Amino acid sequence: MAAPIPLSNFVRDYRPVIDSLDDGEVVLSQRGGELLLLSSLRRREGDRHAVAALSHLLAHALERGELVDVLADSLSDEYPWLEFLPAHERRAFLDEFFRVLRASATVDRFSAFDQMIEAWKSTAEIYADPDLLARLGQPGDDAIPAPSPLDSDASTVAGR
Repeated sequence: MAAPIPLSNFVRDYRPVIDSLDDGEVVLSQRGGELLLLSSLRRREGDRHAVAALSHLLAHALERGELVDVLADSLSDEYPWLEFLPAHERRAFLDEFFRVLRASATVDRFSAFDQMIEAWKSTAEIYADPDLLARLGQPGDDAIPAPSPLDSDASTVAGR
């Protein structure tokens, strides 16, 4: 990727920046702000379709048991903290990973995918610390049913 171009240069004379889109994406920098990515719609749509197709393919590959271990090993390269998850949690991660990736690709928004990754990473951190795991217990150990907000007893608990 080429060096970022100051946003002020783009505003002053956008033509050279637009012409450089033929070579790929352009990163624009703004003083004290986040880097911005400028890309063609054609390229963006191609990326979106590719991600959607791959996530669909991989989600269906999970239905074949022997591929689960291969996929888990592959993802362990990207997410080494998966090693801390027990086998049943790793399988749950894989199922959710491809389900959320596929759903995110269909709406072209990946914030839910990022949140899911962070949540699983936090879970792995708990499993990685035996003392913390013992204090917190296994996931679901302390699960108590929450009262329904429609239940009349729930409204008295809330002080209504």
